[in-house]
Amino acid sequence: MSKEKRHRYQTAKEMAIDLCRFNEGRDILAKPPGISTKVVTKIKRHKVFTAITSMLIVALTIFLLYRSVFVNPLEKIAEETTATLSITTDPLNVDITIIAPNIATLKGKTPFTDKVKIGYYTLMLKKDGYPYFFMPISVERNIASTVKLRLYREEEIPENMVYIPAGEFPMDNPAHVGDINLGLHKVFVKPFFIDKYEVTNAQYKLFIDATNHKPPQSWKDGKIPKGKELFPVTDVIYNDALSYASWAGKRLPTEEEWEKAARGIDGRIYPWGNKFISKNLNYSAKEQSILSKLRSVGSYPEGVSPYGCYDMAGNAAEWTISQDKWGKFKLRGGSYLDVPEFCTTYTSILLSSSENTSKGIGFRCVKDAPE
Repeated sequence: MSKEKRHRYQTAKEMAIDLCRFNEGRDILAKPPGISTKVVTKIKRHKVFTAITSMLIVALTIFLLYRSVFVNPLEKIAEETTATLSITTDPLNVDITIIAPNIATLKGKTPFTDKVKIGYYTLMLKKDGYPYFFMPISVERNIASTVKLRLYREEEIPENMVYIPAGEFPMDNPAHVGDINLGLHKVFVKPFFIDKYEVTNAQYKLFIDATNHKPPQSWKDGKIPKGKELFPVTDVIYNDALSYASWAGKRLPTEEEWEKAARGIDGRIYPWGNKFISKNLNYSAKEQSILSKLRSVGSYPEGVSPYGCYDMAGNAAEWTISQDKWGKFKLRGGSYLDVPEFCTTYTSILLSSSENTSKGIGFRCVKDAPE
């Protein structure tokens, strides 16, 4: 019988009728308290418990509302600002460090796969028996970035050359007569080695002595000007540069190869970044107190490119094998005679015929790398 008066039989007759029905196996008329009645009863008996439970329910409701309104969108934003980066190397088990400004440095070993923030990074690789290697990499939104890299032992890398891995980079294509202006567009380049420095007078003299090739016009009596052994060789026509490259077991670069070596993969304006810094290159400027002149190669170490190439802005403009529709060869990098606008990573300042020469034109060589 219920403890609550209102749930008890109201008369003896009601109770007697239900007893008879129970004995006969029929349903009794009295009903147990409903769920709402039980809840009300519980609340009355356990007021403290009920208050705590109510607070928990309210807190849970607020949490779920907050998560739906704030957390889920934040998770979505996090997903949109990160992407998967995978790095594999030959050989494996290479120590890697992934560096970027204002982003925590990541470390690991190859093969490596992780979610990282989108942006541009410098990848440093280290393994016993191999030289340190640095290269720029990019991680783009909604694209899984995969870096596949072969490491070369010191003896496998040609002397005074740097390795440029295969891959795409954003190439610019300013309008020239006879060219279609493609703007900034991605170009795939196969792996290659490129000279760290422009070919010097001393190197070119070895070629002359070995082949009896004619010296540059500016060399008096066929001799290197005194004290200029380490200056870039200039006053050489296209075929002179081509002959030297062949003798050295190399070739001249395409303008695509030259531009990738100069700017890396982030589309930078100058080899060191997007801001013009006068101390990083040898160029012609009104503010200079003395007449511009050539300098020894490597004289501007802060102007080095992402891959470790020197003087790719200023000093001597450089021959490439790339031509326009009329067969004129494109020169890259600008020279000590040029203003900064002509010393960018993407500008072909001249479309020169193969017979042209100048004290501001030199070259560097490349060599194919095994794929």
